[in-house]
Amino acid sequence: MISQYVLQVGSFSLLAVLLETVMPGGSAKKYVRLVLSLLFAYVLLSPILRSENEAFSWLEGGGELTESAGEAAEYQEQADAMLQSAVEDALREQGLPPQWQDTYELVNVTAGETVEVTLAQRSGSLQLEDYDLQLGGIGVQEKQEAQLADTLSEYWGIDASRLELRLT
Repeated sequence: MISQYVLQVGSFSLLAVLLETVMPGGSAKKYVRLVLSLLFAYVLLSPILRSENEAFSWLEGGGELTESAGEAAEYQEQADAMLQSAVEDALREQGLPPQWQDTYELVNVTAGETVEVTLAQRSGSLQLEDYDLQLGGIGVQEKQEAQLADTLSEYWGIDASRLELRLT
């Protein structure tokens, strides 16, 4: 159905604009734009890239595309996975703030509705778990994680409420 095609192009466009808005500035943004541009071209040209009979059969069939809803959902899942991968790669490339690079190592980044980040303390750095301290009812580990999450969200340009941080 042609309305599915228009809906797919429109939803991808909105998703791309949203993703580009939340992406931090810098060199990583140009790579995300490149991936988004390639994906957008694929979404636009997908009916034409199929065999000639399939691509234009909707003209003969009263304006309906022959693509099934299952195929459209599959394309959307592939596009979502590629976008998530692009965000994860961009954040990994940008790395950690310079002041953390001696203390922490970026272990994993997973992008979805939230961005999940796993950091590991490098050997030889002060290990807070060695100390059982409480400051104002908040454990040192929890306070440190909150400060790290705030700093990372500013550095990467991501809303702090979308960032989940784990220290290992």
